[in-house]
Amino acid sequence: MNRRGLSADALSLLAGAALPFAFAPFGRWPLAVASMLLLLLSLRRASAARAALRGYLFGLGCFGVGVSWVYVSVRLFGNATAPLAAAVTLLFVLTLSIYTALAAWLAARLTDWSSPAAAVVFAAVWVWVEWLRGWLFTGFGWLQLGYAFTGAPIAEYAPWLGVLGLSF
Repeated sequence: MNRRGLSADALSLLAGAALPFAFAPFGRWPLAVASMLLLLLSLRRASAARAALRGYLFGLGCFGVGVSWVYVSVRLFGNATAPLAAAVTLLFVLTLSIYTALAAWLAARLTDWSSPAAAVVFAAVWVWVEWLRGWLFTGFGWLQLGYAFTGAPIAEYAPWLGVLGLSF
């Protein structure tokens, strides 16, 4: 592994960790754009396997920061011990990160990163995987990208496009 590869891996993790701050209550929607652009940049020139790893790291950062409330819920309202609540939350984050790994892997398999259409293919794959995450196994629509744009200028299109249209 070279230094550039490790830097792109770290970039994926940090971009994912920044994404939850684009959502309420922080509402820094430009972070959503920046996070996705950084993920997209980290995927350029990556093999499908490496793209999957970077997608997984992005998910670890995103869900690790963004679903911390699960720990509180399991601990306080589920009356679980702290180690059990931490283990359940970690397992949940590890599982959710499979979706972002799938999106990155599939995008890498379907596109040539040097093509101008790469960003469109990536966006389409990302939206499909968000839909899948919101539907499969009763769904978990938390942190769908489109929700970050409720305070953005494109929010006026939400009634016509829905959350997945804004994610695209």
